[in-house]
Amino acid sequence: MVTRIIFSIALLCCFPGWSVAGPVHGAHGILYGEYQLHAATDPAAAEAGAPVRLALTLTDPNGAEVTELEPGAATEVAIVRQGLDVFTLLNPAMGDGGVFTLDLNFPVPGTYFIYTGFTPLSGSPLTAMTELRIEGEAPAPLPLEVHVPGRVVSDTLGADIALDKTQTGHRISLGLIEPDGSPMTDLDTASGDLVILSADGTEYFHAIPAPADNATAAAFETTFPRPGTYKAWALFHKAGNTLELPFALDIQD
Repeated sequence: MVTRIIFSIALLCCFPGWSVAGPVHGAHGILYGEYQLHAATDPAAAEAGAPVRLALTLTDPNGAEVTELEPGAATEVAIVRQGLDVFTLLNPAMGDGGVFTLDLNFPVPGTYFIYTGFTPLSGSPLTAMTELRIEGEAPAPLPLEVHVPGRVVSDTLGADIALDKTQTGHRISLGLIEPDGSPMTDLDTASGDLVILSADGTEYFHAIPAPADNATAAAFETTFPRPGTYKAWALFHKAGNTLELPFALDIQD
């Protein structure tokens, strides 16, 4: 059984255009020394379990603040605690002055990695990363336990997961089931997304959806940047809700 620590999030109603959109597909790579992501909190000493207003801004390679992005390209914000035991994924809109503003409630103290996937004007999709410290005595995350191949079950979704080597990388196949083990019959598998992080948090990317074996299965293909342990989050939409299945896998070559 895989459980999830709930991450409470509210998008600010006073900023027009805020939305929680569908998943953004396509691989992203972490950038250092080019576009930079900056995070500020109110209060400045943010604590777990208390409301925190998070403001995110981007600067370009010349150090200028980014106030416009490619129209029609969704921006993605992923927030993950070091150790990969707390995770959330959002698609907010840029507000006035190029600021992404979110009201959050971090469930536990610790260092959080923030990844922002965006598309500059007339550019290609990129990702920038920064870190944020949430005050308090941080519980140590449990060691990543490799689940694949095998059956993994969360509070909202289950799957029999297989990992296969391909000519270009790896294929991850999910035979989807209900949490109680019964067949999954009414899930839109085309809504699926698979977010992957290396164990140390330095590699963040999306796997690419691939044709599946049947209507109750999903498949993704990706190239892992190096051998090691990775954690993935499979995300699907059903009746207005997001179903999430986290699992860890080991890549040897």
